[in-house]
Amino acid sequence: MAASFYPLQYVSEQVGGELASVDSLTPAGADAHDVELSPSTVAGPGEADVVVQLSGFQAAVDDAVDRTNPEHVLDAAGPAELMAASDHHHSHEGHGHAGGEGHDHEHAEDEAHDHAHGQGDHDHAGHDHDRGGVDPHFWLDPVKLAAVAEELAHEFGAADPGNAETYRADATRLAGELIDLDEEFRTGLESCDRRTVVAGHEAYG
Repeated sequence: MAASFYPLQYVSEQVGGELASVDSLTPAGADAHDVELSPSTVAGPGEADVVVQLSGFQAAVDDAVDRTNPEHVLDAAGPAELMAASDHHHSHEGHGHAGGEGHDHEHAEDEAHDHAHGQGDHDHAGHDHDRGGVDPHFWLDPVKLAAVAEELAHEFGAADPGNAETYRADATRLAGELIDLDEEFRTGLESCDRRTVVAGHEAYG
């Protein structure tokens, strides 16, 4: 299968396990925001059983998916329920995860996730995330990433029905781990005296 960039590759590997071979359309060391694809990479989505992307985030990937028209595609923007960057205090009601309802996420936990996923060392100050006011960096929110994992399991199951139950079980496990991580961050940050984080990249909405 093909994933457009690392966070989606990570989720795909966790949900697919040993049953899936996952390739990232973003080369190692490349900036995911403005990646350009080689001709051989452009053909990748058409050869993959499943493709997971984030529409509007990588124009070159959107182009490749449109050109190759793969049968099974998941756009993470849907299950992630991307919200306007100005909505800093958002609720996760309706996600169906224990402990995931009605809580606020602070910028500090998002920055910690950014460094944990190797995104913190890039200088993206000049990038324009013009998605109609929507912050695309959903993977910094464990609950939103969990929702993508569960939806991806359905897509894997559609492409490989014989192993659908395994994909669902792996997605449930990963979602549980992410929900626990979310709870750990919220509990650990409750006593913070300062709740303002100054960052060089508009990625923490």
